[in-house]
Amino acid sequence: MCGVRRADCLCGVVGVLERDGSFLMIKRSAHVQAAHKWCFPGGAIEAGETAAEAVVREFREELGLEIEAGQELWSWLREDGRLHLEWHQVRHIGGKLRLKADEVAEAKWMTDEDMHRQADLLANNLTFLTHYRSLPT
Repeated sequence: MCGVRRADCLCGVVGVLERDGSFLMIKRSAHVQAAHKWCFPGGAIEAGETAAEAVVREFREELGLEIEAGQELWSWLREDGRLHLEWHQVRHIGGKLRLKADEVAEAKWMTDEDMHRQADLLANNLTFLTHYRSLPT
């Protein structure tokens, strides 16, 4: 469950799906928070859900992919304290990429270099990437 428990704080989960040194990234649709920004896939943790359950649901609903949630990799709290995100390693186990257009405008695989060049990438994603690349392999 989300480590921050306040009525004014939204708890979310982010899935890190890596393949051959690239990450699956999404461009958020015009109908969601941070519209038109690129980021790792994820979403809100609903009442009664664990972070692992939420990331599995989000990948299924928004991308048509079945995944298995792995370990938590990182946790981030926005400066204003109103958004807490947990990044989890995920593994693709089935399904083909099928975007839910009202939430996801586009998806593509990005290398570290691609992410650094992507002008409309959410900044916390680069902060995560720096942390992720510093983890022991």
